[in-house]
Amino acid sequence: MRATLLCAAILMLTVYTTAGIAFAQEWREAKGSHFIIYYLEGDDSFAKEVLRQAEKYYVRIAHDLGYTRYQNFWVWDKRVKIYIYSD
Repeated sequence: MRATLLCAAILMLTVYTTAGIAFAQEWREAKGSHFIIYYLEGDDSFAKEVLRQAEKYYVRIAHDLGYTRYQNFWVWDKRVKIYIYSD
């Protein structure tokens, strides 16, 4: 009985500590003029491509809608945040 409880306690402790490590990943950033891409480590090239495409389409859509006169629209602290999750 004691061995079973000890094994259960060790298993629970192991699951608890490894779950904490899995959630401890920090967000990395790729910043553009109008967007900030947040991504987890390992997705660098994909995140940069998302940023490049987002900036490209922003300019195109803003031009098509007539927002070209707003030079400071969606910049600095007003940039759109895009989060890329690994799953």
